[in-house]
Amino acid sequence: MHSFPLFKNVEDYFSNLDVYSKVVKNNYMFHSEMYGILKNYIEKELSNKPFKLLDLGSGNAFFMTQVLENSKVESYTAYDLSKESLEEAKTNLDIVKCKKEFLVKDLSKEFLESPALNKYDLIWSSFALHHLSLDDKKRFFKKCFDSLEEEGCFILVDIINEKGSREEWFNVYKSGVYKNWSALTVEDKNYVCDHVYNFDYPESVSVIRDIANEAGFSKQKELFKKDLYLCIEFKR
Repeated sequence: MHSFPLFKNVEDYFSNLDVYSKVVKNNYMFHSEMYGILKNYIEKELSNKPFKLLDLGSGNAFFMTQVLENSKVESYTAYDLSKESLEEAKTNLDIVKCKKEFLVKDLSKEFLESPALNKYDLIWSSFALHHLSLDDKKRFFKKCFDSLEEEGCFILVDIINEKGSREEWFNVYKSGVYKNWSALTVEDKNYVCDHVYNFDYPESVSVIRDIANEAGFSKQKELFKKDLYLCIEFKR
């Protein structure tokens, strides 16, 4: 499997260490493994044909650029709430020669409420689902199902709650941040935990699988699971 050294200039790119950059640079949320999985999938399944990719919660697409460089990607569509991040994504993806669309939209609103007019060969969503309510998570999976080509694939990366109550899960998450995320200052850790407490509502793997099955995804394959993090593949 590809891992973090695959990606170029990480040290330089994240020299301005804001909180999220520190998290990514130190691989606390396993971005290395997750994007390595995506690159492996593209090299194995999509190396011989042009493909259309939908990226839900794209951020600045720094790692996605490394994944797509030298691939046969035909079109890339990115959704993100942050206009600033998408402007960075445009710059990062300049080396990837394909049709591109960058949409400053809320996944819980514009994405879910608009009809599935376009079809994609691959949908990738990284650390976005847990911000949605349970009902919106169900709508999210159905929209992804409706947006895929017949042989398409949806790969989800997210945090998970296998601890039971949200309070129990949060206490475990918080403990891990303060104990293991040593590159962060106390202020950084406070910021992370405040954000998680106020905005993150992860589900268990079994709930995610049930939602996906209800949406029509009969083929499900767990690709990575460690600590509170999951990568799972869904097909029709």
